Amino acid sequence: MRNKKKFERDIGKEALHFSPSFAHGPFKLDLSRVSDRDVALYLMKQRKDIEVSLDSSMPAKCIETIALPLKLGLQASTTKFDALWRVCTFKGKSVDWREVFPIPRSGKLTLRIVDPYPISEGCVEVSSWDLREFIDKTILELEDKSATLENLVLLIREHIQDKCFSVQQIKEMFNQLPSKPTLLKVELACLLFRRVVDWHSLSPLFGSLSYAEIDYAKQCLGRLALFDELHATGFYRLDLRDPVERCMMQTIVTLAVNETGVNYCQTYYNGLRFEIPSSWAVEVPHRGVCTFFYCRSREVVQDLVRQAPSSSISDELMLVCGTEWVIDVRMWSVVRAMAKVFDRETLFEEFSKFDKDGSGDISQGELASWLREAGVICDIDDMRFFFQHLDDDGSGKLEFSEMLGAFEQYEGKECPIDKLGKPLASSFAGKGAVKVQKSSDGSWTLCDMAPIEAGVKVSGSEAEEHPVSSAGGEESKTLPVDEAA
Repeated sequence: MRNKKKFERDIGKEALHFSPSFAHGPFKLDLSRVSDRDVALYLMKQRKDIEVSLDSSMPAKCIETIALPLKLGLQASTTKFDALWRVCTFKGKSVDWREVFPIPRSGKLTLRIVDPYPISEGCVEVSSWDLREFIDKTILELEDKSATLENLVLLIREHIQDKCFSVQQIKEMFNQLPSKPTLLKVELACLLFRRVVDWHSLSPLFGSLSYAEIDYAKQCLGRLALFDELHATGFYRLDLRDPVERCMMQTIVTLAVNETGVNYCQTYYNGLRFEIPSSWAVEVPHRGVCTFFYCRSREVVQDLVRQAPSSSISDELMLVCGTEWVIDVRMWSVVRAMAKVFDRETLFEEFSKFDKDGSGDISQGELASWLREAGVICDIDDMRFFFQHLDDDGSGKLEFSEMLGAFEQYEGKECPIDKLGKPLASSFAGKGAVKVQKSSDGSWTLCDMAPIEAGVKVSGSEAEEHPVSSAGGEESKTLPVDEAA
């Protein structure tokens, strides 16, 4: 240990732990030190050598993730190590990571390298022995009170240079490693981002993190790098002034153009009902906010699973097909808003205040007035959808029994989508949720998930900040969601 610290002082921590085979993760380089400058020169040379074979139809602004053409089935060069510089600062000032600049002989350079390509087919995860050794080393390092996140990152990089892991092994690390220092787990996930064998299972793993951890991951890896074609199903709210979100919009429209069935549900542009045009696959407006749910048929999901590299999928992968999940998400969001104001015991008392004639039912206008005066904060279109979905006979009246039934069905449920806006398969068992399993011929197929009991209630703070806030309306590519049910 003493010799190691001496080498770190003499050579520099970054240079001592640097490996060209794993130039991924955060770097803090002192350019006045020859060894650190050599690392910076190597990283710069690596950038200059990159030749990205993007399809001519792809917009130049999609360059943030070189992996994007692969996700869309386009041709791209995989023979070179393609990496990107992110979160780059020099002498404390932010530097545009898209630029290539000469490496000076002094000053502090900090940056994060992101390899945009998943690992190649045929890689295998580390043994349980190696995993145990890595966890023990990390825990031992954490026992040193002077241990910092920076030191732990170097330790992790040193250990995983030529190793690959499964998502299940990362979860095991999460369970055994302490929660301090802050961001240790998400930093571990970011470092292992391109060392995961079953990388199609990464999206649910990131979706299970806290909002602060997800924001940190987006900063480190880029929002597009976290976008997985197989997990495109979900709720989106995209600000088209942002070039990255425009690129995401363009990517999703490109997928929709090539996929059959109902793709968009409840599409809104600047708060107005809107049908997303296929021309957005070529060019997206530079302003406005677009919100929508993206859906897929079972046939499309099955094709995507079959086309994916076999090793990139595990038997723990779960997905959601169809449009029925959108109904549950919108109903849940209204009931969640109501549950913050009153419980089941006070529901009838509040309902009766607006049931003027004592008939036991109220109109849509009376429902809106009731919720507004009671202080229930929810999207007006979600409220309309809530009413129309419960009004089965189209009478224009909502009975208390129908309201109570919805309240009891959704009030105790966990949030049905994760913090990345993706539907949780566990919430939609029996309603389009499928699990991937290997057939006798070695190919992956879809198996329906049987209905399970409702999950636990989400904590108030998590639910309050959840990204569900949509907009009812019709979707582009046919059915309105209430008809799709």
